[in-house]
Amino acid sequence: MSQWNEHQKIADIFVKKGPYLKMYSTYIREFDRNVALLDEQCKKNSAFAGVVKDFEISPRCANLALKHYLLKPVQRIPQYRLLLTGT
Repeated sequence: MSQWNEHQKIADIFVKKGPYLKMYSTYIREFDRNVALLDEQCKKNSAFAGVVKDFEISPRCANLALKHYLLKPVQRIPQYRLLLTGT
């Protein structure tokens, strides 16, 4: 932003960062499958489930489930739309 001249627009940022946003489509497309895989592995592997649980109860996780954090990127794109349109 400090190097942003008066003629640049917010769209310039999206054009420049567009390639990075493409990874979201894969993440979103595979989200349900990956959450199911997390559940499955927690059921099959008690050591893994313990690590996940320890993470979830840690202060840095604010007592939120790992799934909550996995959902953050899925929620991000609609938030951009809300930010830009105000609706």
